[in-house]
Amino acid sequence: MIEDIRKSYERDELTEEQAGDNPFLLLRRWLEEALEANIIEPNAMCLATVDAHGNPDARFVPLRGLDDDELVFYTNINCAKGKQMAHHPYATLVFWWGVLERQIRRRGRVEQVSDAMADAYFARRPREHQLAA
Repeated sequence: MIEDIRKSYERDELTEEQAGDNPFLLLRRWLEEALEANIIEPNAMCLATVDAHGNPDARFVPLRGLDDDELVFYTNINCAKGKQMAHHPYATLVFWWGVLERQIRRRGRVEQVSDAMADAYFARRPREHQLAA
């Protein structure tokens, strides 16, 4: 039965010393470890937003960039998540790497990337993905 499923997460322990002062360095390190472990879609993250009525919404999107203090992902500004973030420019992102028994959550204000960044990303996408967009 589903209610009887139990998992004890004991693979590793995360201490404050191991985490360090910069959460982006930890995220970068864990992403590298997820890549080395051949985890499927190690850059997949759950994006949670709210609609105009305050109803939560969540879906998975790929991380496309990681700078010193920001996570970069792309979406169509006219889709549901784009409209939700335009109306309420805050979101939560959650990475979960089950095999490694790790997760990271980041929440905060979202901002659009520059038109030049968006155009450069779009130009790198495979042609069939460009057409689908």
